[in-house]
Amino acid sequence: MPARRHAVGKRAHEPLLFRGPPMRLAAAIPQSSATARLAAGTGPDLTPPRLAARIGGANVEGVSTRRSLGGPMTLRLQLSPTTRPGRYEGEVQVGDDIIPMLAEVDPRPKVRAFPRPIRISGPPDRDAEADVVLANVGNVACDVSGRSAIGLLASGALGRAFWRALTFPEPDGKGRFDRFIDDLATEAASLRVTVPEGSGRLEPGESREIRLSVRLSGNLVPGQRYAGTWEPEGLRLPVRVDVAAPGLPRERAR
Repeated sequence: MPARRHAVGKRAHEPLLFRGPPMRLAAAIPQSSATARLAAGTGPDLTPPRLAARIGGANVEGVSTRRSLGGPMTLRLQLSPTTRPGRYEGEVQVGDDIIPMLAEVDPRPKVRAFPRPIRISGPPDRDAEADVVLANVGNVACDVSGRSAIGLLASGALGRAFWRALTFPEPDGKGRFDRFIDDLATEAASLRVTVPEGSGRLEPGESREIRLSVRLSGNLVPGQRYAGTWEPEGLRLPVRVDVAAPGLPRERAR
């Protein structure tokens, strides 16, 4: 018996509500609904239906279905990653049915740095510079701050502090956890960071070369490598610092 076809636009549907970041919007479909039955297959062999979507003011890159074990079927919508946060109206086509939809796009701040991690090198108590390209691949603008700080921890510091806390005698009045924290503190440092070139607002889809200028603190150990995170306006960009011996010329990393 041939599969029953639904006239386009004739079946009444409740609007589907999609929520999430632009690349992973999802709408749950109750299993008992006609839309769920249609999305599961349009013929006796459960051939997947044609899926499409149109949204005003947004570029649709893909539509798909997913069924979880024992749960509802989910329609997934993929928009351009730079789609701005907000509510969008449109329609999704499942087989021959056209269903109204609303898409609530969440903010997705994301910036990529090249190189990754950001590499900085130089002797203690000196200035160093690094040229970095930032690409805003999220959907909200971010501010590349002109002045901030980077917290650092020496490579292997966690393992060394943990081992000392377990194997060395405990000082009077100090527990193992306090010893662990104190040892970590001796291998931590911070950098003062300025952005003399390229600071300011970085829009979605925009790339820009910036220059970081940092003051390497005097308590950094020559020959040691440190790792940390630069967090301009809530972003998290990994940083690696290689500490040179004093007396070497200042180096600009690229």
